[in-house]
Amino acid sequence: VKTAEMLAARGETSPQKESLIMDLLRVHQRFQARLAEYILLLEMAIAFFDNINKLNMLIDKADKDFKQTSPQDAKQVEEFLRQHNAVKKDISKVFSHTTDSGEKIVLRVRENDGVDAARVTVERALTMLDMRRIQWLKEWEEHRRRLEQGIKMCQLLKDIEKLRHQLAELVAQLAQFQRQLNEAKTAHAIS
Repeated sequence: VKTAEMLAARGETSPQKESLIMDLLRVHQRFQARLAEYILLLEMAIAFFDNINKLNMLIDKADKDFKQTSPQDAKQVEEFLRQHNAVKKDISKVFSHTTDSGEKIVLRVRENDGVDAARVTVERALTMLDMRRIQWLKEWEEHRRRLEQGIKMCQLLKDIEKLRHQLAELVAQLAQFQRQLNEAKTAHAIS
């Protein structure tokens, strides 16, 4: 291209050379456009895989937090359940954003006759991402179920304690009634 531009600048152009220069300039422009498209795709792919990495870190942290929760009472369990639902919402947003960006890459590669290997790699990553999402949702649901059982267990223990207290009061009332009955019998026997 530079040689053709140099020839044109010196005025050494014939119709054939002029045609060659125009062809080379068109090739150069297409090359520049393709290069810009590949740079954009590369930036999109970097962001996509960065999002996957961030998502993996979020999921790992959530899993660690799930395993470390050991609430002591119903209020704590309810708070953990509220936090658990918030984590699901946040991670689901990241899953959606990451999936959308991956699908945009695949679409862009298809539209621009891009490198098939790039499309296949991103599609594989999307498949693995979807499998990870499904597995995480199963684990999330299992943890939610355990938290809800914890709430029921705490309520049951609270009810049992309440019944023990009521039973102790009834035993005390019965003992008092028996004393009064014995006193009444003794008083009646004396008279």
